Amino acid sequence: MNFNDFCFGLPMKRLLLRPAHMQSALQKLSAHLCSQAPDTLDWADGGGHETARDLLESLSAKDWDELFHTWRQQSKEWRTCLAEILTPQNPTASAMLLDMALDADIDVSFSALCGVAFYCGINRSSDGSYFDERICVPEFLAVAQSHAEVASHVERIMAQCSDHYSQQFKLLASQLRRGGPKISFEPKLHRGPA
Repeated sequence: MNFNDFCFGLPMKRLLLRPAHMQSALQKLSAHLCSQAPDTLDWADGGGHETARDLLESLSAKDWDELFHTWRQQSKEWRTCLAEILTPQNPTASAMLLDMALDADIDVSFSALCGVAFYCGINRSSDGSYFDERICVPEFLAVAQSHAEVASHVERIMAQCSDHYSQQFKLLASQLRRGGPKISFEPKLHRGPA
């Protein structure tokens, strides 16, 4: 197996053989994520995270559709980095973030659950976790609440977390099981790109 097969997976390999100036936004994002590791300073503080977010924001509807259908084939590090930059910016991104929260790899799942918690309004301070309506995305919360398997998975992950994250995930599980503050919204459930 060569580097391109290992890093990019076969679907992305054929796309990434083009010169950089001819690559789509998705191809550039995939190459960038492949060159990153989520637990490094280069990712967190060296601009890797910000570059990836900028590339993610430039995706076309076609790119989003392809990303939705290929992310599971990528490496653990690639998926973890993607989970850390996803926001519920469109229905496809929301669906991906919730799917990533259920990933079999605990690092990918944990990173996605941190994002799910934030966009469901769970914030942290030195005093602990709390519901913060200023950061809650009601549309995303409604969709997340309709996926019972996410709440069950959060409860399984809690047991493996430090007290700091366990408290955050306990509040998230409560919020997903509709035990938290009620926010009314009729979700538009479709997985296609915006």
